[in-house]
Amino acid sequence: MQRAIRVVWSNSNHRLCVWHIEQNIVCNLHNDVIREEFRTFLYDRCSIAELERKWLELLERNKVTSEESWLHQMYQMRDLWCAAYQVGRCFLGLRSNQRSESLNSSLHKNLDVK
Repeated sequence: MQRAIRVVWSNSNHRLCVWHIEQNIVCNLHNDVIREEFRTFLYDRCSIAELERKWLELLERNKVTSEESWLHQMYQMRDLWCAAYQVGRCFLGLRSNQRSESLNSSLHKNLDVK
C-alpha cells in the first residue's frame, strides 16, 4: 500500500494507522514502561533532534541492541508514524483508518454518486 500511495499520489501525506500501531505495541512490547515510553514518540510532538536524543536514551535505558527488534524496525519507518515527523502535515484530524472508514461511510450515505 505504501508503494502504491507513493506512485499514485506522490505529493500526498501518508502515515501508519495509530490504532494498528497500538495493537502492535501490545503484541511486541511486553514491558509497561517501554510501552509508555514508545507512546510518547507516537503522540508527543517534539523536534527531530529531540526525538533522536530521546530514542537513543530509550534504547540505552532498556538495553535494546538487536537490529532485529520491533523497536528498531519501527525506528526505520519513523517518518510514517512518529508525531515529530507529522508536524505541519494535514490529515484532517484523522489518526486511525477507523475514523476514515466512518467518514467514508457517511460520505457514501449523504453524497450523490456524481
